[in-house]
Amino acid sequence: MNIKTTLLLIPSLIWLGITTTRHKLSLIFDSSRYRSSVPVICVGNCSAGGNGKTPTCIFLANYLAENKKKVGLILRGYKGSLSSNIPLVVTDQHTVLEIGDEARMYKKFLKDNTEIVICKSRTSGIKKLEELGVDIIIMDDGLQHLKVKPTLSFCLVDISESNAYCKPLLTQIIPNGRLREDPALSFNRADYIIFISREKIEENSLDKIQQIITQYNINKYCILEIIGSQIVDSLTFNQIPKKPALASLFTTIAKPGDLIKTIKNLGIQIVETKIYNDHQQISWEEWEKSIKTLKKPILCTSKDYVKIIDFPREEGEILIVLQEVKEAASINNTDLNSTSILEPINNLIGI
Repeated sequence: MNIKTTLLLIPSLIWLGITTTRHKLSLIFDSSRYRSSVPVICVGNCSAGGNGKTPTCIFLANYLAENKKKVGLILRGYKGSLSSNIPLVVTDQHTVLEIGDEARMYKKFLKDNTEIVICKSRTSGIKKLEELGVDIIIMDDGLQHLKVKPTLSFCLVDISESNAYCKPLLTQIIPNGRLREDPALSFNRADYIIFISREKIEENSLDKIQQIITQYNINKYCILEIIGSQIVDSLTFNQIPKKPALASLFTTIAKPGDLIKTIKNLGIQIVETKIYNDHQQISWEEWEKSIKTLKKPILCTSKDYVKIIDFPREEGEILIVLQEVKEAASINNTDLNSTSILEPINNLIGI
C-alpha cells in the first residue's frame, strides 16, 4: 500500500460511514420515500462516472418510445447554469451551457415525444414529469438519491473496473478510489446488476463477471456491450462511406482510454489527441485555438458533439463515433445465467 492510499484511508472511512448510515436510514424510513404514480426506472451505478449510463438510458428510452410509451427522463443537468431544485423542461432552444452536456445530448438523440427535465431534486423533477403526462420515467444516475423509491432499479458495473469490487474496500472508496459506497449497498438497492463491456465479451471478461457475482451473491443480472458501431458526419449525420485510416481525437468523457480502444478496434489510427476533463465545457476560444488546429478528420463522441454543435465547421471535418448498446451474444454457451435487460422492462410495461 503506497503512502497516498494510506493517508486517504481515514477520509475514505468517513465517507464509507456516511454512505452506510444514509443507506440504513433509507431502510428505516422507507415508507417516507416518494413513490411516483407512474413507473420509475432508475439507471445508476456504484462508481463515479463513465459506466455507460447515458447510452443505456438512450437505449431504454428509445425502446420504450418505440413501444408507444410517452417517456420522461429526469437528470440533474450537471454543470448546467439553469440546473436548480426547480424543475426545468428541456427544449431545443436550451444550450449545453444552460442544461449540461448530458441533457443536451438526450434532447438531440431521444425520440421526439420524450420529455426531459433537469432538476437537482429528483422528487420535484419526477412530479413535473407526472404533470406532463408521461407513461414511464427513467431516472438517470439516481441509485444514491434515496428520497425516491423507484419501481425498477439497475446498477451498472463497468467490467474494466472489476478489480475495484474485489480489493480491500477502503482502498477503493472515494477519495481513495472511484466507488461511491460499499458495492453491497448499491447491489442491495438494485433489482438487476448490468455488467457493461466496451468491447466484445471475451472469456477473461466472463471470469471477472463471475467473480463479482460470487463475491456479492448476485442473482439477477444482465450483460451488455456498448461498442462503437458506426461513424457519422457531424453536419449531415450521414454515415461516412469509408472510415479514415488516420484521425485526431478530442473528448471530454470520464474514460477516454475506452474510447481510444474503441476507435482502434474500428481500424483507425489516432495521430493527435486533445483530452479534457469529464463534462468540461468547450469555449469558442478553445475551439478555435486548440481543437480546430488538430489534423483532420477529428473524431469525438455524441456527448462531445453537443458542446460544439453551434460552432461553424465543414462537412467531413468533425466525425462522431456512435455507440450501439446490445445484449452480449457470446455468453450463450457459458455457466452464466444472465437475463435480457428487456425482460424486466417488458414485464413493467405489460408486453
